[in-house]
Amino acid sequence: MKRMIVRTLGIIISAAALLFAAQEVHAQAKEEIHELSSFNSLDIQDDFEVTVTKGNYSVKLTVDAVLAEYVKSYVKGHTLYLFLDEKAVPKDIKKLYKGRNGMTAIMRATVYTPELESVVMSDQAALTVPDEYAAGSFQLSMTDKSVVRALSVNCTTANISMKKSSQATMTITAVTDVVVSTENSAKLQLSSSSKDLSLSASGSSEQNVSSDAGTLTATTEGSSSSVVSVNTGKVYVSSAGSSKLQLNGTASTLTAKGTRSCNIDALNLPVEEAEVTMNSGSITLTPSKLLTVDLSGGSSVYFNGSPEFKISQIIKSTLAPYGTK
Repeated sequence: MKRMIVRTLGIIISAAALLFAAQEVHAQAKEEIHELSSFNSLDIQDDFEVTVTKGNYSVKLTVDAVLAEYVKSYVKGHTLYLFLDEKAVPKDIKKLYKGRNGMTAIMRATVYTPELESVVMSDQAALTVPDEYAAGSFQLSMTDKSVVRALSVNCTTANISMKKSSQATMTITAVTDVVVSTENSAKLQLSSSSKDLSLSASGSSEQNVSSDAGTLTATTEGSSSSVVSVNTGKVYVSSAGSSKLQLNGTASTLTAKGTRSCNIDALNLPVEEAEVTMNSGSITLTPSKLLTVDLSGGSSVYFNGSPEFKISQIIKSTLAPYGTK
């Protein structure tokens, strides 16, 4: 019994010592500033918390002292790479960050650059950009559980790609086009202005978009969900699967195609003319002058207003005023 008590006390003491060591590591966070050659792109990995602000090319790192020598920051091909070389971290240090009582690593970076053209993010990297940046062709690629907390870019064109469980909140002002793709369970909140806006949502991804655009093209599939508030001229929509698309705002024309059990709600997007081709999907809309339909497979179209009709075919489907829904 005494041996058991001694052994238990030894375990408790060892655990306490490990916890104390972990706290000491946090208390010894190390700060380093590195001057760098010019770069206009970022590649952020691991659990880095990154803030980007305008200034001369450099990076200020604040990391746990025991991890400092394994943190890598360097410029190659005008890209700044930030990551933790986990393969080089000794096992006894890795143990400090594992388990229920393991501590969370301090891995912060403030990046100073006068230009920003491209960002690549993975793992659980997080990015905050309080300043607005000007760019030519801007690109953002996100995957894993990476997060953009704030980002504002004024550019010629923009291409946004989000996969897995990534999340982003951003503002994009573009001269020509903004192209957005969300996959898996990615979540995007976007405010944009551009000549053309192209949205693609798949998997169970979610989009919440407000935009001024000359033309809107939206493609949805899977079980994705998109809410788009837009002030535009022409709207082109293609939906499939059990996806849900809600359109709000103003437009002149709406062209919608749907298959399977898709759901398009354009009731709060009044248009002059609408053209709907639907096979087993549903749509609600508000055309004031002309509604052209080609319906089959149990589709349903419910409309507000008193438009003229141009009917190609209605096969085992419904075309009726919204009040009768």
